[in-house]
Amino acid sequence: LAALAPWLAPNDAAQFLTEVTNDPALPLSLQMEVLALLRPAGAEAQHVSGGTPCSAEDRLHSACQQAEALAMLRSAYAAVVRQKGAAEEEEKLPPELRIDAV
Repeated sequence: LAALAPWLAPNDAAQFLTEVTNDPALPLSLQMEVLALLRPAGAEAQHVSGGTPCSAEDRLHSACQQAEALAMLRSAYAAVVRQKGAAEEEEKLPPELRIDAV
């Protein structure tokens, strides 16, 4: 994946990040790895877009920001649930919490 990330078009990268982040079956560590690989492209895209409204670059940047926020929320929620001694199945956020950048 690391070799392919720089070659993804902004639309494809945003769609891939959205699919990975919204899949509750994938572990948070994998979701964070994908975010880490695509975040530089999202940051670069923000500088390249030039303010064009709703451009593919803006959607990628937005998807990266949303994925990062959701990952932090999932991590915090899992820590609180573990602290209360609940089962691992209860550590997941409701599936309605998703990123919808695309």
